[in-house]
Amino acid sequence: MKSRFLLFAAVVLLSTTSAYAIDFGVRYGQVSDADEDFVGAELGIPIGAFTFNPSFEYWLVDEEEGFDATVWTVNADFNYNFNRGGTINPYLGLGAAYSQLDAEASGIEFSDDEFLGNANAGLEFRLMETLMPYVQVRYFRSFNEDEEEFEEGDSSDDIAFMVGLRF
Repeated sequence: MKSRFLLFAAVVLLSTTSAYAIDFGVRYGQVSDADEDFVGAELGIPIGAFTFNPSFEYWLVDEEEGFDATVWTVNADFNYNFNRGGTINPYLGLGAAYSQLDAEASGIEFSDDEFLGNANAGLEFRLMETLMPYVQVRYFRSFNEDEEEFEEGDSSDDIAFMVGLRF
């Protein structure tokens, strides 16, 4: 039942917009508290004044001796465009994300996942019809119920700064 609903929703979403209007993009960013970089890929699906912006990000975690980690995030944001199609398009957005961490330290394996809420603001610059660099800042907060998971000095929220290119 759930898979039928998802299939139906995907067909409706894709049929309401022209395939040529969907933008593809790449991004690079850094999370402030974690001091970690990430790279990602995204789609920009226009829906009137809004853009549905699903993305995938892979964190470039510094591996130290005895420590290895893999972190990735899947985001689903809806951005409101103030000047869609203009030379400069400021936007604000809200969304949700799922993050997965797999780590190994001194032979001990650890895995954690969490759901996040996102709020973002950005500026997109239209250089040509199909070339749009952008800058964005994203605030995100964990929806994990157990706040005791966070060690002293850690936080359940953070800010990411990113640059990207949509085409």
